Amino acid sequence: MNKLKIIFLLLTLFYSIFANAEPPSTVYRADFRSPDTIFDKGFEPYGSNSDLADHQIGLSCGSGSYGALGTANSAYVSVSSTLEANEAFISRAYSSTSRAPRIDIWMYTIRATENFHDSYSTVTNALDSPNPSIAQRAQMAYFGARLAMQAEAEYVALGGIDRSLVREARRYSWNNITSRYEPTTDVRTNDRYVARDTRANANPLAPNLAFRDPTTNSLLRRITTIGHSIFGVCICMSKSSTQRYNQYYKGQSVDYNEYCDPTVHDERGIEAINLMLLN
Repeated sequence: MNKLKIIFLLLTLFYSIFANAEPPSTVYRADFRSPDTIFDKGFEPYGSNSDLADHQIGLSCGSGSYGALGTANSAYVSVSSTLEANEAFISRAYSSTSRAPRIDIWMYTIRATENFHDSYSTVTNALDSPNPSIAQRAQMAYFGARLAMQAEAEYVALGGIDRSLVREARRYSWNNITSRYEPTTDVRTNDRYVARDTRANANPLAPNLAFRDPTTNSLLRRITTIGHSIFGVCICMSKSSTQRYNQYYKGQSVDYNEYCDPTVHDERGIEAINLMLLN
């Protein structure tokens, strides 16, 4: 039995031990967009691409203007299952550079429902899939984003988050003394919120729903897979080796999912997702 197989079996055992842990009833998401927008529309996904590997390594979370390396079509919206994990995320991701102004961020408190699934358990559950294509996609997500998924206590909402699930928003502002984003007393409640006793799904998303067969004849997928294996790719929530700049891009408020700074240009001026070396 090879070492990789042993690792997968140990992960399966680990999650079987904690399978009875109660899923969260409340999750959190940071976003530059104002409560007026989120309370009206909720968190809509980019599209209908439910491949979690694409989401985790950033292929389905890029702006359409980023060109060949990213398409904005993810069917998922990422959240954190603990407030502490999301606060750590915004201080790490949004505060990692002094190049851009540090604008305020909103932390949204959300009621979790059955369409919220644990990212890490979904990925590890699919690692031992009898379908080699699904197992391959799960491996890509696992090796590219496992540390970030764990650090951020990430859940993904398949199909997005309805506005009735968003309970409130708290403004976070940059503190020059502590060099962190910190909560303010500015809290907005959502009049459209519907209070119910619900929780995230206790089960990982089924492998056949979370991962699809790779497009083997796609030059884009071959190039991206090679690049990912060497450099790692910016993912939809965070990566410890990746910096996201707090800036307004082309007059638009940068969305939380659009994690990578579009700095790579080819001869035609097409912007691509920025690749960073793994730690």
